[in-house]
Amino acid sequence: MKAMSAQRPDLALLDIILPDKSGFELMAEIKSDPQISKIQVMIISNLGQESDVAKGKELGAVDYVIKAKISIDDLVTKVKSFLN
Repeated sequence: MKAMSAQRPDLALLDIILPDKSGFELMAEIKSDPQISKIQVMIISNLGQESDVAKGKELGAVDYVIKAKISIDDLVTKVKSFLN
């Protein structure tokens, strides 16, 4: 959160499985903070249940990518599409 506030990236890549809190919790914090709420967030996770994808998009993710179903090259292409 501190890095996002300081650097204001155009796009943040977020996993759901994190050590201290879930990515869903972090996503809710990002979207509730007016200083960083406009930053686009792409979720990249191995959690691929429909309910997980729906929750990520409901929280404001611009995309939800399942790691096991995408190549690195396709991921890079997808990221670039959000930055152009």
